[in-house]
Amino acid sequence: MNEIGLIKFGQEEHISRLKDQGTLYFNNIDYFRTKENDHRFDQFEGYDRIVQARDITNFSIDGQSFEVDPQQGPICFQTKENWVTHICCFSILASEAKIYEGIPRLFDPRLTEFGNSFALVLEVQNFLNQLEVALIEQNIVNYRMDRVEYYPVESYTGKWNPFKKPIEYAYQQEYRIAIQSDNDQGITISIGKASTVLLGPIGVSTMRNEVVDGIAIIV
Repeated sequence: MNEIGLIKFGQEEHISRLKDQGTLYFNNIDYFRTKENDHRFDQFEGYDRIVQARDITNFSIDGQSFEVDPQQGPICFQTKENWVTHICCFSILASEAKIYEGIPRLFDPRLTEFGNSFALVLEVQNFLNQLEVALIEQNIVNYRMDRVEYYPVESYTGKWNPFKKPIEYAYQQEYRIAIQSDNDQGITISIGKASTVLLGPIGVSTMRNEVVDGIAIIV
């Protein structure tokens, strides 16, 4: 999928601060695994490996092997392989329209569940370059910026990381910035004024999100 930009939904005050002050908020990774009433909730967040229980017939503990009855569902493992502690989420604006609710659109209307306003990043590489400089200046040396891939966890076995999510979240088409920090709370990264690479805040109430004759109409 080719992207033409990124979009971030949130409350108007937060989107305004992003544009005017360049403050980008990163949630602790545990937030995504514990906020069951939040649309960002994902019980598999933070794990390093997923194994289908039906594939396990015995466990080995301290050299002793124990047989187990095959069970259903995935078993998740968390080790020290996963260095990510905080995540900031955007969604990808695809260059190809898809049909949602019978209308050609650039993104799934369910994204409006994440806030009453949104911002568009059309100069994506400039924005990411600006962010990368800010991370280094703030002594964050372990980071990764990438799109999320989606898998059916009821059949998937293999390594897992913050850039893999269950397929039911595919409508979000996430692009994530993942970092490592000693802070166990949410943190704010200052990237400098973002008004030159970002459009917004735009109220959800004014959004059209339609593609007409090859022209994307956001508002």
